[in-house]
Amino acid sequence: MTEPSGRWRLAFIAALSLSAAGTAMGLLAATTVTTQGATGGGAGRTALFVSLMMAPTILAPVVPRLGHRLGERRTFALASAVTAVLWAVAGVVVVVGGRSIPVVLMTGALVGFPLTVTQVYKPLVSKAFLTGKGLAVAHSYQGVIGGAAFMVGSLAGGPLVDRVGPGSAMVVNGVLSAPIAWVCWSGRPAREPRPARAGGSGLADIRRALADRPGLRRAAVLAAGALVCLGPMSSMVVPVTSALRSSGGAGPPSGTATGAGLLMAAMAGGRVAAPWLVRRLSDRLGTMAASRCVYAAAGLALVAFALLSWTLSGPTELAVWIVFGVAFGMTYFAGRSLCIGAAGNTVEAADQSLAMAMLTMVAAVAIPMGVIAWGLAIDGVSAVGALIGAGAAMVLIAVALRYRAAATVAADA
Repeated sequence: MTEPSGRWRLAFIAALSLSAAGTAMGLLAATTVTTQGATGGGAGRTALFVSLMMAPTILAPVVPRLGHRLGERRTFALASAVTAVLWAVAGVVVVVGGRSIPVVLMTGALVGFPLTVTQVYKPLVSKAFLTGKGLAVAHSYQGVIGGAAFMVGSLAGGPLVDRVGPGSAMVVNGVLSAPIAWVCWSGRPAREPRPARAGGSGLADIRRALADRPGLRRAAVLAAGALVCLGPMSSMVVPVTSALRSSGGAGPPSGTATGAGLLMAAMAGGRVAAPWLVRRLSDRLGTMAASRCVYAAAGLALVAFALLSWTLSGPTELAVWIVFGVAFGMTYFAGRSLCIGAAGNTVEAADQSLAMAMLTMVAAVAIPMGVIAWGLAIDGVSAVGALIGAGAAMVLIAVALRYRAAATVAADA
C-alpha cells in the first residue's frame, strides 16, 4: 500500500503534468492572439505581452516574507489558484466576444505577481514532493514531468487554437492549472520545505548575499545572460516561426499555432532528457561550470538553427526544426536546472528562498529586455539575424564567465 507521502507525490506529479499542459495551451493562445493581431509579424506586441507578465517579478524580494507568514507550500498554492482563475476568466471573456488583444495584455499584467510567487517556490515545493536531494536534481525532475506534459499540451493546443479559438485554450489552461493549487495546499509531502528565516529575504538581504558570495554573483550574471539571449525562444515561438515562414522557408505545417506547437513540443521533448545532462555534468564539472557549458551549447544550437533555416527549404527544413527543438530544449532547460543548483549551493538551506528570489528578480529585468530585443530584431532586421546574434552573445557570455572564474581562483591561490 502506498504511504501517505507517496500518494501525495503521485498526486503532485499528476497535478504538475496538468498544469504544464495547460500552460502550453495558454501560451500558444496568448501569443497567437498578439501575433495575428499585429502587423509585421507581431513580435513587438508579443514582446509587450511577455514584458507585462514578467514586470511584477521585480517584487520578488518580498515573496519570502509571504512564505514566512503562510508557509512556502501554501503560498505557492494560493498563487497557483489565483493564476488559474485569472486565465479561466480571461478565456471566458474572449469566448463570449471580448476584444482578445486587450484581454490578453491585461491578463499578462495581472498574472505577473502570482507567477512571480510560483517561480520563487516551485523548485522548493518540487524538492519537497519529489525528492529530498539538491535543487538542481529537483528542478530537473520537475523538468521531466513538466516537459512531457508541455509536449502533449503543445501538440493538442495548436489544433485547439487554430480550429476552436484562443479563448477556449485559455479556459482549458485555467482549468488544468487548478489541481496543483489543491494538492499543494492539502498535501503532505515527504519533506516539508525548510522555513525561511524570520524577516524574509528582502532586497537588502539579496544585496548582501550578492556582495558576500562571488559564486552567487556569477550565477546571477549567467542566468541574466541566458534569459536575454535564449529565454525568448520559449515564449516567442509563434512570432519566430511566423517570421521564418514569411521569409520563404517551409516553416511549420498549415496553421500558425499548429506549427508553433510542433516546435514547442520538440523543445519540451528535449526538456525531458535534460536530467541526464544534469546528472552527468554536475558530477563531473560542478553545477556552475556545467551550466556555462550547456548554455553555450544552446547558443550554438540557436546559431545553427538560424543558418540552416536560412539555407534549407521543404521537408528538410522542417526536420531541422524538430532536431533543433530537441537539442535546444535539452541544453537550455539543463542549464536552468544547473544554474538554480549553483545559486542554491552558495547559501545555507534555510536561505535558499533568498537565492530563488534573487534569480526571480534577475528575471524581472532580463526577460523583458530579452523579449523586447528579440521583438525589435525580428520586426526590424530578420528572424535569422535575431537568432544568430542571440546565440553568439550567449556563447561569449559563457566564455567570459569561464575566464572570470579562472581569474578569481588564481587571485585567491
